[in-house]
Amino acid sequence: MIQSKTYIAVPPGETIREQLSTKGMSQEIFAEKMEMQPSYINRLLNGTLPITSDIASRLECILGIPKIFWERLEKIYVETIDKVNLEIDMQLIRKFPLMEMQKQNWVRKGSTKEENVKILREYFDTCSLSQMLNDRSLPIACRCLKKTEKTIPAVFAWAQKARIEARKVKVEKIDMQQLKDEIVHLRKLSLKKPNEFCPILSDTLAHCGIAIVFLSHLSGLYLHALSFYDEKKIVICLSTRGKDADKFWFSLFHEIGHILNGDLNKNGEITEEDEQKADDFARNTLIPDREFAEFCKQKSFTVDSIKTFAEKISVQPGIVVGRLQKDGYILFQKFNKIKEKYKIVNEE
Repeated sequence: MIQSKTYIAVPPGETIREQLSTKGMSQEIFAEKMEMQPSYINRLLNGTLPITSDIASRLECILGIPKIFWERLEKIYVETIDKVNLEIDMQLIRKFPLMEMQKQNWVRKGSTKEENVKILREYFDTCSLSQMLNDRSLPIACRCLKKTEKTIPAVFAWAQKARIEARKVKVEKIDMQQLKDEIVHLRKLSLKKPNEFCPILSDTLAHCGIAIVFLSHLSGLYLHALSFYDEKKIVICLSTRGKDADKFWFSLFHEIGHILNGDLNKNGEITEEDEQKADDFARNTLIPDREFAEFCKQKSFTVDSIKTFAEKISVQPGIVVGRLQKDGYILFQKFNKIKEKYKIVNEE
C-alpha cells in the first residue's frame, strides 16, 4: 500500500487475502491451486506482481469472482499509484532548482505543476522523482563544501546535466594505469591558460576513458566538482564559476583521487574518510608533501620564493599560495595577486 495526502493505492492482493481468509485457504494451498511458485504468490499479494489476463482467469476459477473484476481492480490500482506518485512529485519539485534550470535552458518551462513534474521526469529519465532521490545505487563523488535541504536534488540536477553533456564526448576504454601515467602531465597543464589547457585536458582524459564536462554553477549549490560512472565511461564535471586556479586544480585532482581510489565502484554514499583520502591525493599530487615540507623549512615566503618553488615543481604559483594559506603558513589575504582567476566558457 502506498499513499499520498489525497490517494491511497491498495494492491489487489489485499482483496485476495480477504478471500483466502473467508475460505480458510492457506497461501501454500492457494499457490498449488494457482499452479504458481510461493514467491510469485507473495509478490501477487504484495502488489509487485501485476494481475495479467491469465492470472485473472485463474483467480476466477479458484475464488469464484469474475475475471473482469480482477482486471478492473488491477487497472484501478495502477491508475491510483500514478496519482499517488504525481502528487508526491508535485510536492518534491520545489526542492529542485527548477527556475534556474529553466533560465539556463536545461529544461523547458511548464505552465502547471503537473507539466513541470513531467518535464523533470523526462530530464532525469525517471518515472518517479521520489524514487530517484532515494536511489543510492550509483555513487556520485562530489567536492561539496556545504549541505542544505536542497543540496541533494541540486546535485542530482547538476549530475544529470553533466551526464547529458558527457554522452556527446567520445572516449576510449577506461584505463586506470594510463590515468596514473598522465598525472604529472596533467599537473603541468596548470601553467597554461584555460583556452590552452581545456582542449588538452579533455583529450588526455578521453584517452583514459573519462569525459570531462564544464558546467555553469547553480546558485545555492556549494559544489566545485563531481564524478561518476555512466555506462562504459567515467564523467568528471567541473564548475565554470569564476574561481582561483588553485581551487580549480584541487577540485580536478580530488575527483581523480576518487576515481583511482575506487570510490565510484562502492555501493552507497561516499564517506567522509573517502573525501579525506581524495583531498590528500589532490594536495600531494599538486605539491608533493616532501618537497613542500623542504620549502616551508626555509620560512621565507615571498613572491620570488613562491614563484621559484612553483617553477621547480612545474605548477602555477597560485597553487602554492593556496597550499600555504590552507596549511596556515601565511594569512588568507596574502599573495592573492599571484593567484590566477579562471573564466571557463561552457561549450554546449
